[in-house]
Amino acid sequence: MDPDGFVPHVGMPGGADIPKPHGLYTNSLIGPDVWPTESENGIKQASQDYKAFQQRHQQAADTTLALRDQVFSTSWTSGDAADAAYEHYGSQYRAQLHVVDIAEAGAGAFDPPRRRRGTNQTADARSTRQRTQGD
Repeated sequence: MDPDGFVPHVGMPGGADIPKPHGLYTNSLIGPDVWPTESENGIKQASQDYKAFQQRHQQAADTTLALRDQVFSTSWTSGDAADAAYEHYGSQYRAQLHVVDIAEAGAGAFDPPRRRRGTNQTADARSTRQRTQGD
């Protein structure tokens, strides 16, 4: 184990993958509670798990819808019971799509923020901070 506690392919004892730098100016450059304590690899894996979950449910919903349409267009085409069953399976499909939407949102929650093209947000933030501190 390295002196800073980093274990390759495991991460830090607290869960983070990259150890916080140390040195004379570290605390001046990196404020308190700013360095991530979560495992970046763990977050990425959670996002991939949500995406896989979303894809499985989307595929299951699509398969179910196709089977429902096949049954009600060929085998059970009329009657009050057929209409009620058709509506019931339609509501089940919509509920399944709701699960898909939730999983998709969950997967997106772990994605890093997107940078605007053509801008240097770090430099923009730095110049804004300097302007406000200079006032």
